Amino acid sequence: MVPDSRRKLLRKIVSQQHDSDLDRGNLEISIPPEVAIEAISDDIVTSGAESSLTTATAATAAAAAEVMYRSIKVRIEFYLVDPSSGILFTNTGDLMTAHTETQMYPSSTRLWVPCMDNIHERCTWDLFYTVPACLGSFDSGMLLPLTVVSVGELQSLVVHPKDPARRVFRYVMTTATPACTLGFVVGPFTSAYTLDGSLLANGAEMGDGKEPTNGAAGSEEEEKDADKNKDAEDVLQEDAADDQVDEAIQSLDADNTQQQQQQHDDGDGVAEGQEPSSESAEAAEAAAAEEQMMAEAKASHNSKLRKATVDAIRGVFAFTYPGLQEELETTCSFIPEALAFHSQEFGSYPYATYKVVFMEGLRAPVVTCASLTLLSIDFLHPRAVIEPVYETRRCLGLAIAQQWFGTYIVAETWSDYWLVSGLAGYVAGLFVRHNLGHNEYRYRLKRDMTRLCHADVNQRPISYVEQGPIMRADDMEFVGLKAAVVLHMLDRRMMKGGMSLGLHRIVPKILVAAMSGDLGASNAVGTTWFLKMCRKVSGVDLKTFADQWIFGTGCPVFHFSYAFNRKKLAVEITMHQESTNSKATAPWAKPQLFSGQMTARIREADGTPYEHILDIHEATKRFEVQFNTKYKRIRRSTKRFHKRQIEAAEAELSVNVEVLGGDDEEAYSNIALFGAEDEDEKREWRVVEWGEDDEESLASATFEWIRMDPDLEWSSIIHFEQPDFMWAAQLQKDRDVAAQLEAVDALQHLPSSAASTTLMRTVMDGRVFYRVRVDAALALARFARPSLGWIGLHHLAKIYANRYCIENSASNELLPKPNNFANVGEYFTQKAVLAALSN
Repeated sequence: MVPDSRRKLLRKIVSQQHDSDLDRGNLEISIPPEVAIEAISDDIVTSGAESSLTTATAATAAAAAEVMYRSIKVRIEFYLVDPSSGILFTNTGDLMTAHTETQMYPSSTRLWVPCMDNIHERCTWDLFYTVPACLGSFDSGMLLPLTVVSVGELQSLVVHPKDPARRVFRYVMTTATPACTLGFVVGPFTSAYTLDGSLLANGAEMGDGKEPTNGAAGSEEEEKDADKNKDAEDVLQEDAADDQVDEAIQSLDADNTQQQQQQHDDGDGVAEGQEPSSESAEAAEAAAAEEQMMAEAKASHNSKLRKATVDAIRGVFAFTYPGLQEELETTCSFIPEALAFHSQEFGSYPYATYKVVFMEGLRAPVVTCASLTLLSIDFLHPRAVIEPVYETRRCLGLAIAQQWFGTYIVAETWSDYWLVSGLAGYVAGLFVRHNLGHNEYRYRLKRDMTRLCHADVNQRPISYVEQGPIMRADDMEFVGLKAAVVLHMLDRRMMKGGMSLGLHRIVPKILVAAMSGDLGASNAVGTTWFLKMCRKVSGVDLKTFADQWIFGTGCPVFHFSYAFNRKKLAVEITMHQESTNSKATAPWAKPQLFSGQMTARIREADGTPYEHILDIHEATKRFEVQFNTKYKRIRRSTKRFHKRQIEAAEAELSVNVEVLGGDDEEAYSNIALFGAEDEDEKREWRVVEWGEDDEESLASATFEWIRMDPDLEWSSIIHFEQPDFMWAAQLQKDRDVAAQLEAVDALQHLPSSAASTTLMRTVMDGRVFYRVRVDAALALARFARPSLGWIGLHHLAKIYANRYCIENSASNELLPKPNNFANVGEYFTQKAVLAALSN
């Protein structure tokens, strides 16, 4: 690790080098003698014939005489002949397009237009595009109007004054923007509509220089006036239609509504042995009605907020090729909600309009420009296809977040690029939680942390002195992944001082600083400035955190084990720490010791989770955690225990049995402990309860399970040694998605008949979050082995036969049920069961 004093010195040197780089590359132009140089003050007019000055000489004379001179326009005529980069031409059948290679950092814009291709050089832009009016010919019988979609706001669309077969598009970017964020695309985008629900007409051409009304973009002022004249009833009907479009997608979390809880909720629900009464049923109905009213009010509020956001932005538009109108509307239906979420939570949208174009020929799936996003046509999907929904919303949500962090707010130096990339990823993740639910967010966060730990080997730090441009796509992907995870961990560290002191207070401050000019003319944010603001808001010293996660490399690998000390009534937890760079070969990837606080959550015998803080400052240490409840053994193998478990499961049963139908509700009323009551059913399903094989070790347990880092505050690999029946209890009782994923991952490496039964019950339980059920179904394939009597294959076959098949009364054969897309979670679970059977 670099000492703090040395780091400050190196940063000062790099800053001076950076300032000198900004001063290099002056363009010197000789002014012809016939050009007059006019003074603004003192009525001084200096003829060009009397003094032929360069721009540098004129500036020196002006400073000496304290005279201001009028600016001189420089017009540069240039041609691009067969460009291989900068502007790309794509010919797909009869559809031909041209687009720019925008990369949000200086590299490509200079290849197609003379400019100061520097991220810190900002200006407004007035862009004119002259293109043929149509693509095709009369002989082919196919004429498609060509449309130019560019950064900025469309001001006019006119017929070329000298050639009626060409049209001129004029776009104006009123927000000062660096050249590297410019971009445009030209193509036959006849499928287009505004995100307030109205289609864009494609008939007329404008030749008088007025606001356009054709398919390129409708008159924004006319649309705005028309929207204002709509009455409230029409608006509500329109919003209701938008909600219906999203209904199938939002059901990603509908099968798990009782799991939508706060991050620290690890309760049991209904206590063991408690029976539901008529009063509790009436209370539940009243609570459900109240919840429905609140949901309707929230949906109405969100609809109005989306509408207001589209109006405030003065237009949100989507474009693609002919014949894809339905796919375009389905894919882009959530964009107003994303813009409204970002605008409400963090700050107003920085540009006048927002446009998305789906096209072919892109070298990258997503290209982000200022107020414009180009996406691969592969993201388009109809309503009936639900598989690509998450990936489309994640990628497009990230592109929307980059309008704030990436084009409007940029990195001060390359060593600060991680911050802008991470802020975009962090904000996009918050929208995923808002749009797809808390469970989806926790699941993706857990998987991203695991992916980061496996990727952060032989990698450079995400910020280091003398960092150069990040050109490789793999390196940019890694920086984006790690930066977003690091900001999540930083948010958790900051909230140690209070739940209101997280990054949700920092992000709006950054945007306010940009709008007020505190970030300078270039709107550039730096790592040092950002960390100072975080420390000022939260009061938490972040120096150690920054040295380890921002300026350091690798991720920690923890090995935990425990022992219960009956004399002291304490749990002794032993920790050993390694690094993912322990065997790294790169000179910059040196293993380091990670320090900080980690939470250990112990679910004790009375069912209460107790949290304990472990201070980690050494590679190996033993922690002594005090036991809170009176020592007693948990007897899981008795009939009384199973009876109480059955009664608790009945009381906790959710109403989510739509996929089973009304006739199956009674048959699966005890699905959480499937096969525990009926002996015949138990033999048929080959159900094995915990303790039947090892009753002694099971009965000696003093608590139910232990979780390390339950709040996901560490991006680390945690190897925790606890018995398999504790992992099973964690899977069945802990309602946190991350806890369930940990249990499934652990059980698939601890093969036994009882573990297979637990995973089978997880797949069968419709209340469990569908991604956990998918992982459990795939894990069952590992239990299809001769040593276990192929019990995993047997459970998978029984699940498919009972859940997704119907019996033919005539032939006594099982036939697959028709696909039911009403419940998205059940659809993905069915796919996973079939995939596991094939393995």
